[in-house]
Amino acid sequence: MPLPLTSDARNALAAREVAAAWLLDLYTDEGTLRCWDQAIAITYGGDTYEPLQDRWRVEGEIKIGADLSPEPLTLSFDGAPQSDDASFIGRLLDRTWHQRRMRLRGLLMNVSSNFVTPIGVHLEWSGWIDTLSTSDGTGSASIVTLNCESGILRALDQNLTKCTDQDQRRRLSSDRFFQNVALKPSQQVPFGTAWSNIPGGGSSGGGGGGLPFGLKMPGQVS
Repeated sequence: MPLPLTSDARNALAAREVAAAWLLDLYTDEGTLRCWDQAIAITYGGDTYEPLQDRWRVEGEIKIGADLSPEPLTLSFDGAPQSDDASFIGRLLDRTWHQRRMRLRGLLMNVSSNFVTPIGVHLEWSGWIDTLSTSDGTGSASIVTLNCESGILRALDQNLTKCTDQDQRRRLSSDRFFQNVALKPSQQVPFGTAWSNIPGGGSSGGGGGGLPFGLKMPGQVS
């Protein structure tokens, strides 16, 4: 997501005296791999980033959405050294990377410092490593492509659980919201909308003090 800029960053952008670089963090089970797109190593926020220069890049646009749709991000790496276990891409291929966290940050740099002095981060994209593929065709460059999904993907996965009246009462003993949900097993509860939207919930209308969504108090008959 775009981040609030510091005064130094705003002044540098206004004066058009700023350069941009990309910082990449890949959080594998065997440790974090970090690189950036410049020629010398840098330490930022206490972490050291390997210099990969143009041996990796962001493909296409960096998309940021405000709804519940996961946004993709594609990174490509030079695949020539993938057989070298000491190389960055070789170490990545040897590690556990699937559905592990990743982070891409846009870093503003001081143009007069030869990419040594950072000014601040202007954008941060966090997500999960989804797929990895290689292209080693004859007569073409070897490329390793890393496809990532934005963090909202975790909110949309299907690892769902049921919430019963007993579960809810463990959280709040006085909450009776789920008490009569079992009476409507084939109907959806429209959270955030009128209770009359539940088929069979009765007629709409005023009358404060009743339970929302057409639920009945204990002992109440329809």
